[in-house]
Amino acid sequence: MRTGSLLALFAVFFFFASCQKSQSTSRAIDEESLADLRKKIMEQVDTAICTDPSAWSFTALGSKACGGPQTYIAYPHSIDTEAFLQLVKKYNEAERAFNEKHGVISDCMMILPPDGIKCVDEKPVLVYSNEHLK
Repeated sequence: MRTGSLLALFAVFFFFASCQKSQSTSRAIDEESLADLRKKIMEQVDTAICTDPSAWSFTALGSKACGGPQTYIAYPHSIDTEAFLQLVKKYNEAERAFNEKHGVISDCMMILPPDGIKCVDEKPVLVYSNEHLK
């Protein structure tokens, strides 16, 4: 009788241990998928040269657990902007789903959109004013 109880206890232990391993594996796979999407987004932006700020726009990127974007990024009009913005939307939705699925917590600081873009050393730089602080 005692042997049967021990076997049952070990079975329960290994069941829960395998569930926990499965959850951490799932999270790692989800993180890798998000990283791949973000890499595709950044590859389109990082290769472009900025000489005219009016040839650039910006969009929200990512999803904080509390809501709102993680950051904003500049992108050139010279790329397929429709496809690019769809990829960003896919990433934002995937990160929101990841946060919910894995119970992610983040700061709830609101990230304000930039006021514009300037070109510095041929790279786009987001411009923020302090008007909202006055």
